[in-house]
Amino acid sequence: MLTIKVAKSDLDDALQVTSGSLSSSGSDISTHFLFRANPTGDAKKQAEILTCSHRLFSSCPFVCTLEKEDGDPEAFTIEGARLKEWLGSLGDVSITFEFDGASIKASVPRGYQTFQSLDPSTFPYWDDTLKKVEETSKIAADRLHAALSYIQPFISDNEAKRPDLCVCEVRDEYLIGTTGRAASFLKIKGLETSTLRLHRQAVPKVLSFLATIKEHPVTVLEHKRLVVFRRDDGAVFGEGRFQDALPKLKPPQGEDHHVWELPRVDVLSGIPFLRSGASKEDLTVRFSRATATGPVQMSMRNTSGRETTLDIPCPTSESTKDATAIPDDGLTLSCDALESVLKASLFEDRIPFGITIKSDTSGYIRFTEQRNDDEYMTVLLIR
Repeated sequence: MLTIKVAKSDLDDALQVTSGSLSSSGSDISTHFLFRANPTGDAKKQAEILTCSHRLFSSCPFVCTLEKEDGDPEAFTIEGARLKEWLGSLGDVSITFEFDGASIKASVPRGYQTFQSLDPSTFPYWDDTLKKVEETSKIAADRLHAALSYIQPFISDNEAKRPDLCVCEVRDEYLIGTTGRAASFLKIKGLETSTLRLHRQAVPKVLSFLATIKEHPVTVLEHKRLVVFRRDDGAVFGEGRFQDALPKLKPPQGEDHHVWELPRVDVLSGIPFLRSGASKEDLTVRFSRATATGPVQMSMRNTSGRETTLDIPCPTSESTKDATAIPDDGLTLSCDALESVLKASLFEDRIPFGITIKSDTSGYIRFTEQRNDDEYMTVLLIR
């Protein structure tokens, strides 16, 4: 009989990691936590928990006491939803799992519950694939967490029409994400040699995993079919590589034609102020300026067909010598994209709007900030 004795708090820590790749629907093994005894022969890793669903997979070792003899089962599974509900009824206790090859007896001081196991041999283990991965970077987890959190709103969700825009990807030393009308280019020290690609649906799961590491290093491992993030204790979270690659995008070069330094809080609060009176389909906000030294007008058309306008102070502005003039009717931007930039920015006061006009019908606004050794840049196309 395979017996595992574990403190609930240690079990909870392992489940926190592996819940990210647990399927929430169906009845197959993707909805189960798999407990595996002594997977590597390492005495420090008596047991681990694994989950796998779709392209996501994870595993986490946990501290326990293992009792196993030759011929005893190596692993068992427990349906995730049932295990979580049972654990939610318990305090901070010690738990004993006993697996006889058919069912699991889970005992605590107040009594026991019986769970059924699926056949562990049907689980899609990734042991052999992990032997082929290559370490491409090692970076403080909180810095990678900050980068992925920032870029998340700039990954398209239009998978039906543009699946190639539904990923963020490291290319030419930049972590890049785009919605088509906005793009972020993050130069993160330590990711220069990486080629990781993450689907938008995987990003929040990876963020949850990185949050368990905090400021400690996370190792990025890559293979032509997957990317894996590994904690120092051996816990891993990975995603199968999405087939569609991000289009070839490059950050704009050269200096901005115009720079307006606008109060971040004024612009951020101005968006819901104006949007509250606008049509639900109106997802753009316009910026214009009557004089070179006056305030910037921020406006949206309200449901009556008229413009609602706010004056935004612009204490500092400059233009290059050969700059193309800003059109008289101003600059129109995506509300959602602008709001995402402003919310993610670390600027506490004024945020520089770097404006470049290419022609009467095209141009962009660039937002750039330095975060220690990392450079964050987002480009919003002018509509």
